[in-house]
Amino acid sequence: MGDYELIRSDGCTVTGRLVDGRVDGEVVVRWPTGEIKSRKSYAMNTPIGMHTRWDEDGEVIETITYEGGIPVLVNGEPPPGPDDEPPPTPGGDGGDV
Repeated sequence: MGDYELIRSDGCTVTGRLVDGRVDGEVVVRWPTGEIKSRKSYAMNTPIGMHTRWDEDGEVIETITYEGGIPVLVNGEPPPGPDDEPPPTPGGDGGDV
């Protein structure tokens, strides 16, 4: 399919690239104002690097760093273990992909 741009029901615009039906490269979601809501990178559907989400005022609300598809840092800290209570997710996942 190649590059795509979708406008979601919440008015946000999603841009990215599909290769063989998989997300590959950077996915950017913009608020209806045009400001960036999230920026994420994928290698054939596998999350890689730092994924960042911003609120409508431009403040970073979450960062997740991935290595080989596994989250290794959440907001600069190791992710909780299986016995830990997960922290609340501000605003949910937002359906950004």
